[in-house]
Amino acid sequence: DHFSWEGAGRTFTFYEEPSNTSSTGTKTWPSGKVLCKYLEKHRNKMGLDKKRVLELGAGCGLTGIVLSTMGAQVTITDQETTLYLIEKNVSVNDVPRNKITIKEFNFGDDASLLVPPFDVVIGSDIVYILDLVDPLIKNLNQVCTSLTTCLIAMEIRDQAVHDRFIELASKSFSITKIPKAKQDPEYYSEFCIIYQLRKND
Repeated sequence: DHFSWEGAGRTFTFYEEPSNTSSTGTKTWPSGKVLCKYLEKHRNKMGLDKKRVLELGAGCGLTGIVLSTMGAQVTITDQETTLYLIEKNVSVNDVPRNKITIKEFNFGDDASLLVPPFDVVIGSDIVYILDLVDPLIKNLNQVCTSLTTCLIAMEIRDQAVHDRFIELASKSFSITKIPKAKQDPEYYSEFCIIYQLRKND
């Protein structure tokens, strides 16, 4: 399966495997599209063309790939089982390979291997299982500084998972919910939340 995506002044093609039940990362979830359009809308204000970006749990690679074509230096990560899809989508979209690095990374791994810190850290639909929240927050602490813009987009599927994320993140980050007015009106969803996290000094 594949879909077309209009963004950054061009058309992309993204391949996915929604019928693959062995991984949640082989399809593009709504919050990924919401986050991608938010970043595109604010690309100039954020100066994305000069930023080092880390995408955690990238799945099919939508947001990271689009950002790389805007000039960002992007490191895209996910579990080993989904990297082939990211590689395929990088290839079919003629992404400049000097702008993108693809790495296997599981939450809880040693984040020093990703060569932090980053200017921007993003993730969409990566907060969905309770067991992953603690290692995710640990990694966010490792890859962010007080100057890093961290954006996490999610749908609340399990209130306990969401609440644990907020509880742990708020120990070391200031958390702001991105209002509807700042999001892309065409892609806004009442079911998707974008949180901005800023590490405390």
